[in-house]
Amino acid sequence: MKAAMQSKRIAIAVPPNAQSLDVFGPLDVFVEATRQSGGTASYDVRLVAIEKEVVIRTGGASLRRGTSRFTIPTLPTTRLLVAGSPDFSRAESHTDFQEWLRRRVVEVPRYGSVCTGAFFLGAAGLLDGRNVTTHWQHAAELAARYPAAKVEPDQIYVKDGSLYTSAG
Repeated sequence: MKAAMQSKRIAIAVPPNAQSLDVFGPLDVFVEATRQSGGTASYDVRLVAIEKEVVIRTGGASLRRGTSRFTIPTLPTTRLLVAGSPDFSRAESHTDFQEWLRRRVVEVPRYGSVCTGAFFLGAAGLLDGRNVTTHWQHAAELAARYPAAKVEPDQIYVKDGSLYTSAG
């Protein structure tokens, strides 16, 4: 008898001017994992806007989501990822998003970032005392801006408890 499908809700938080690859790469991985599982796994991936209205503006493409932001449907979210953006240097300016992240990470069993999405987690204080990584070109800046984080610049990904960060 085939095992019952267990759906996992994934939220990908999309910062301003997010890198398309950092959004759609993880999304496609979860879609393909669902397809290849033969019905034993299901991932329900949702994009979460950091800015009002526009979710992605990169490479000339725009994806609109209406007027709400920081919304995840009421079903439990099992994973939360923050996508990278070339605008990571402005991560501290998104104070509403930082507060939202701090509230959400206590509700999810796993959370993390893709590439420079780590700067948004750092701005929210979520990297303090944790082993983390980001793209090698920005690792020194991540370490300088968030000195309480233990940045590992030569790692492709780092798992520290429920926190996962990747180099991109």
